[in-house]
Amino acid sequence: MLTTTKEKEMTSGRALFNRDESSSSCFYHKMLRKDREWMEQVLPSSKKHQIRKDWEQLDTQYCKELAAAADEVYRRNPAGQIRKYTILRYASKTITEHLENVPEKLPKTMELLNSRVESDEHYLLRHLPVIIQMKKYNKRISSLENI
Repeated sequence: MLTTTKEKEMTSGRALFNRDESSSSCFYHKMLRKDREWMEQVLPSSKKHQIRKDWEQLDTQYCKELAAAADEVYRRNPAGQIRKYTILRYASKTITEHLENVPEKLPKTMELLNSRVESDEHYLLRHLPVIIQMKKYNKRISSLENI
């Protein structure tokens, strides 16, 4: 029951469009009323087939990647204290986004991240040589910010 030239062009393959692009047009709705069955056959599915994430597998994978990132941070021995986002800076952006948005689905990764964060005591011990060097040159140390 296709009558207009635009409809004929669409059937011949010269003017292809998808369901999302055309859903707001009057033409799409007119075609849908006239021949819904044909439209369903020709156009791609309107439902997106989303694959569910296997969070357990992702959690295990992220643990390995985060452990490698934490090792890299500690190997580089940064001047500042190693905190959560210091480690996440060395990990992929996807891990950071997942940990910010759905931390409850990644319990092993969160536990690993929290265990690799450096405490104040460990930070001071790691920077003890710097503190001693500063004292040696008579630099005044009144707080942690001066270190």
